[in-house]
Amino acid sequence: MGNRNCSPDSSGGKLTQFQRKLRKIGESYPFSDEELYVLYKCHRNQMEGSYVRELNAKRSFIVNMVASAIKNSAPSDDSLDDDSIGSMCMFDMMSVLGTETETREEDDEKEAEERQKEQDRLLKATIEISSVEKYILPPGFGERLKEVLCFGEEYQKEADFVNSFLYNLTRCLGRKQPRHSLEVLFECCRRTIDGIQMAKAHDLITLGFRLAVSAHVLSSEQTEDFIPPEESALLNLSKSLLMAIPNSCTLEHAGMVSKEVFVEWAERTSPLLFTVLPTFMHAMLFSELPFSSARQNFLFPRLDQKSSFFECQFSPRLFSYGCMSQTCGSQWKQLFTSEVDGLSFNRLCLQIMGYAGPTLMIIRASDHPEGIFGAFSPHTWKESKDFFGNCDCFLYQLEPITQVYYHQRMENNFVYCNPEARSKGYDQQAHGLGFGGNCQQPRLFISENLDGCIASSADLTFENGALLPALEGRQEKEHFDLQTLEVWGVGGELIISEALQARREYRMERDKKMRKAQNSDRCSVWENSSAARKVKEDVERGGCNLELMRKTKNEDGKSVCYNI
Repeated sequence: MGNRNCSPDSSGGKLTQFQRKLRKIGESYPFSDEELYVLYKCHRNQMEGSYVRELNAKRSFIVNMVASAIKNSAPSDDSLDDDSIGSMCMFDMMSVLGTETETREEDDEKEAEERQKEQDRLLKATIEISSVEKYILPPGFGERLKEVLCFGEEYQKEADFVNSFLYNLTRCLGRKQPRHSLEVLFECCRRTIDGIQMAKAHDLITLGFRLAVSAHVLSSEQTEDFIPPEESALLNLSKSLLMAIPNSCTLEHAGMVSKEVFVEWAERTSPLLFTVLPTFMHAMLFSELPFSSARQNFLFPRLDQKSSFFECQFSPRLFSYGCMSQTCGSQWKQLFTSEVDGLSFNRLCLQIMGYAGPTLMIIRASDHPEGIFGAFSPHTWKESKDFFGNCDCFLYQLEPITQVYYHQRMENNFVYCNPEARSKGYDQQAHGLGFGGNCQQPRLFISENLDGCIASSADLTFENGALLPALEGRQEKEHFDLQTLEVWGVGGELIISEALQARREYRMERDKKMRKAQNSDRCSVWENSSAARKVKEDVERGGCNLELMRKTKNEDGKSVCYNI
């Protein structure tokens, strides 16, 4: 609701009629006073007279909205050309606030400087959003968004500012129900077929992906040219969405889904997809306001190293991971990659043991090169004969069809890491790393010798479904040969930093124990050596030379510590 501690009027005096109206609106809609102030400016710009509409017609709806959101006062007539991307509607914001405009013959230097900064900021913002609209957003998205926000001849009345504009912006931002933003995504892609509203599955996924990229570019103020990635990887999400169509559905429209199917699929398979449109709208309208910590925003994953699975920083595969979990967004840290570290189980354990943060494992099988699958774990990695982890763990297939398998609450066998060296092979359990299943055969299992790896489709911990792709004309296989393996620390810079510190402490403690064990072994070797027998004989005769003891070396020529 409207924040009564914040107001466009910083004078602390009596509230104007406009401010009182703003407060009243804030009681009905989930926006702060600052946000309402911005939205009022955007609406007022769109509803201005014919002269302003003529200027606005030279720019797109989205560019006009961004310019309106930033603008606090009108630029001079000759400061920006009408055809320039930074030209702004000519209305007096002071009259919007209900105050009288004071004219000055001369502006002081500070005020002129502030005005220039504002114009520079306006020009920069409109150039950025124009580039985003031209190179990233799908063609026609701005006009569809304009329709959703109900800008038309029938919405010219002031009362309709409340009844249509704010209501639909609440839906776009998902402020009342997250699924509302998914419904708006659908409305931006919908078409009517035989009287039924449908949308192409691939159009929905592509729009979500491009909104996520646009929000990232706007928020990070990225200046380098955007290179559109290969979007064929988005087909995996599209196929997953089409598979969600109920068998009982009698409507047959190739590649089309209903609003209900889309929303239900997104909430289950891509639970963070609903954050894409709100994040873009915030970057577009409220770029100078912080994103509320009480709300979820979409964080496009960022890699610190090159990867065998992601061809560029805006890979559609990264978008798919970002939609799976909030933890999979933001910064990623590469912990292990078989391309550099080799296919070595010992090196894998060396890199992940003691890491006290969420990790994402990505696997490609050599006998199923078209498939990508893996697992997510939020728990610290450790050696154990028992399973560990919690219900935030999940398994997934990314390609050829994106599916996510969450905890089904029948068993709690989440993560398993049991090297043979831990028990010397006497525990009669599987030796390696796994997820789900049981200690004898985890559902997803990487064996210590990297032979006989397993990826089955069912267990009692995670939901049922294929991890390996089914080969044409053949039954689904459970065993696979490992081709590529990567493990990434995820969750953002702070979480990764703390997890790496925990790994350093784990390694220091491990090295300390190893040195202690080595000293113990050396003592055992010393006690059985000829030098030790000589010293013991000297002690028995009462002529032990302590200085000699300090300098005595064992048979390998190494100084040792010993007790007599």
